[in-house]
Amino acid sequence: MIRIPLYRRGAVVRYNGKDATISHVLIRKSLLYVCLKDMERPVPAQEIEIEPTVLQLTRDV
Repeated sequence: MIRIPLYRRGAVVRYNGKDATISHVLIRKSLLYVCLKDMERPVPAQEIEIEPTVLQLTRDV
C-alpha cells in the first residue's frame, strides 16, 4: 500500500489551522501549487494538510 496526498477539486484540506476547499491545482516551474476557494493566491502544496489517499498496487504475473 502506498499513501500519497491526492489534490483534487472539492477536497477539504487544512490551511493555517482552518478548513478550506481545493478549487484547482497549478504546476509552475515544476512546483505544485493549490488554489483554494475564497483565496486570491495559490498556496504551495507542502503548506497544506491533507489526508493521504491509500493506493493498493497489484502486479499481474
